[in-house]
Amino acid sequence: KFKNLDKIVFTVILIAIITITSLFIFYEDRNVLLDVKAMEKKSEITQDESKKAQEKIQKLTDENIDMISKIFSAKENEIMGK
Repeated sequence: KFKNLDKIVFTVILIAIITITSLFIFYEDRNVLLDVKAMEKKSEITQDESKKAQEKIQKLTDENIDMISKIFSAKENEIMGK
């Protein structure tokens, strides 16, 4: 009856950790993005520099999300015995 309870609990904890990590990464990347936009607005960097920085930030965000998704999938397969 409770044979898979440990797997379920572990999965829920894993999902929570991954969600918190994802939110942290998104929040940090968003802050950096806002800083870049503020620097552009103050003419501390050019529009081209701002655009390049924003593209790099987006690329890093996408890579982090992809990495987290792969880790989650691997752990999910491991937990579910796939």
